[in-house]
Amino acid sequence: MISPRRRLPIALIGLGVLLFVIAQSALASVNAISDTRAYQATTAVDMAGYQRTLTQRMLAMALLMQRYEHQGNAVIAPHAELSAAAHNFDATFRAFEHGGATDDSSGSRIAVDALRSPGERAIMEKISVLWMTLRSKILSLGDVVPAPDTIDELAETANTSASELSVLMNALSEEIRKSSAQELERLGQRRDTLALLTVLGLFSIIAGFFLHVVDRRRQIKEIADHLRERNAELAESAAALAVSKAQQDRIMETVRQGLFLIDANSVIQGEYARELERIFRTADLKGVKLLDILRRLLSPKMFDTACDYVALLFDAAKRERTVLDVNPLDEVEVNFPDPKGGFTARWLNFSFQRIVEDHSITSVFVAVSDVTDRVTLERETREAEHRRQRQLEMLMSVLHIEPEAQAEFIAAANEQLREMNEALRPLVVVGRDEKHDNVLRQRLDAVFRCVHTIKGNASLLQVEYFRKAAERFEEKIGELRAREKISGDDFIGVTLLQAEMRSDLDELQDIRRRLGGMRTVAGAPALANAAPKSYRGSLGSNEDVEAEGGDLLLENLASLTSDLGRRLGKEVVLDARNLRTNEFGFEQRRFLKDVLVQVVRNGVAHGIERPEVRSALGKPVRGTILLRSLQAETGYTAFAYRDDGNGIDVDEVRRVATAQGIVSENDVRAMDDSEVVSLIFCPGFTTTSVPDEAAGRGVGMDIVKQIIVDRLGGEIDLSSRPGEFLELSFTIPTPAYSMSSLET
Repeated sequence: MISPRRRLPIALIGLGVLLFVIAQSALASVNAISDTRAYQATTAVDMAGYQRTLTQRMLAMALLMQRYEHQGNAVIAPHAELSAAAHNFDATFRAFEHGGATDDSSGSRIAVDALRSPGERAIMEKISVLWMTLRSKILSLGDVVPAPDTIDELAETANTSASELSVLMNALSEEIRKSSAQELERLGQRRDTLALLTVLGLFSIIAGFFLHVVDRRRQIKEIADHLRERNAELAESAAALAVSKAQQDRIMETVRQGLFLIDANSVIQGEYARELERIFRTADLKGVKLLDILRRLLSPKMFDTACDYVALLFDAAKRERTVLDVNPLDEVEVNFPDPKGGFTARWLNFSFQRIVEDHSITSVFVAVSDVTDRVTLERETREAEHRRQRQLEMLMSVLHIEPEAQAEFIAAANEQLREMNEALRPLVVVGRDEKHDNVLRQRLDAVFRCVHTIKGNASLLQVEYFRKAAERFEEKIGELRAREKISGDDFIGVTLLQAEMRSDLDELQDIRRRLGGMRTVAGAPALANAAPKSYRGSLGSNEDVEAEGGDLLLENLASLTSDLGRRLGKEVVLDARNLRTNEFGFEQRRFLKDVLVQVVRNGVAHGIERPEVRSALGKPVRGTILLRSLQAETGYTAFAYRDDGNGIDVDEVRRVATAQGIVSENDVRAMDDSEVVSLIFCPGFTTTSVPDEAAGRGVGMDIVKQIIVDRLGGEIDLSSRPGEFLELSFTIPTPAYSMSSLET
């Protein structure tokens, strides 16, 4: 509790500060009001003088119009100047009445406050009577040439009113000055009073400090007497402390944790457990900063976090329980230099406890332990569990697939991975030179096509594990493709993802070998034994689409069509009754699958409209994708794809192709419609602005062209009518005629 003797100086200082602050604030406000009022008065006086000038100008123009009329001259010029002067006078008069903006004598726009004093308002009433009479005469002139009688009446009224208005304006100016002077005098009196209060506040502050100094001298004397008494007591307890210190040293030598104290600068204080030197692999740690030690052991990002956390430990505004709950060093990896080269990784656990004295944090108690063995065991356990979970997820994603289809999927995926490997192999050399950016992008596009093909095959068979893996792979490549420049180092992540996917495929093969082939799922018959004679083309449909011989490829395509349509909110049916897949050889069927997956996915995503759009266009709510075989010349096989969607908008293709840098604006203007439409087969072309699992990455039609034209040596014919349909016809050599193409 503060004694009355100490309360008096504090009260005087507080009162003085309060008086000084209040007086200074009020004084600043009074000065601001005085300046504003003086400026307003000056402006009003100037505008009253300007009104007097306008009165004389209106009289002069009225008399000049009368003289011109009598002389037979045109009165247009003086009439216009008279109207302008009257407009300015009226605007200023209204500003005096109600406040507002008007023009001064220089034509500048200024703000005028309304006149409020009784004297000013009385003069304004007299001016109003004269001005309304004169104003009505001026307005009676109209915009046309006025009559002589009207001009004479105006001149007479102006001659009568002008002198009286001038006198009233002079009186108004004097009244404004008088009112302003009175108000400024009142404000000056307030200013003097506030200045006196300021002086009283300063006096109170000085008196309070004087009394405080006297009281502090008395306190110092009392403290000195108390210290002499305490020195005697400390001398008595020194011996007891020596004994206690010896016991503490023995504890610190034997404890199996690194125990120590740090101050606000993270400096290790006094004694610490010897175990700390073993953990940090450093001797003589007294006076060393903990953060300097951690700087050598932690990553830069983790070190910055540690610095922030140590600052939080000494922040009294933060609750200790909250701070301890967010400890980033609870379990942290550190790296010690290895004498043989490289680094040795260890895991340390730090715990903290604040030491509070007199309501302030004086130091922090730290306990550090080496928990590498426990962390390693936990990590191995988690990795084993993750591996089991991944194997289970992989197994469940293929249980519904026939072993033959599994083998075909794995073989196709391995082939795509081999192609990826060929595309990635030269990047180690090429990637070091930034001039080879185009070459790198070509390699990246090749990898992208392979990944997209794997994703399409996984979607076809509903192998979600590999579909999601391919989707992540595509996202990584999409990030690289979006960069302005790429180098060989950017492909490290791509190579790691390729290796991960190959590892997954190898693991799937190993699972299949260990299980000896999977023919049934939880007692359900295998697809080979229960293949339906028909398959449903769209969810909720009452019509089945016939597939000759229970064609598994077409069944999977129908399922893909329905599932993808459902995810996109569309109703789509696949009609493949007229597609005879037995006309294609084994190799061709493999490529046919890749092509059909891409065109069907593209059709559902881009071609078929949503039900509400189709209904508004007068189309059936359910869209149709038609696959059929075509007649072809000897040595060739042909088939076609057709959907009744929105077709191809040639103008949109032009816009997208130029926006994506596929072709220049000059070149695209020189193309005919058929050449423009062919741009959809270019790598990277897509009309979807936001990529998703279904479409929008610009590789689907590129893959179709790469398989049909580049690999098989075939041809693609495209026919489209905007808003009605899109048809793609494919012609490829039969195996006997295309062996060289297949080998390449």
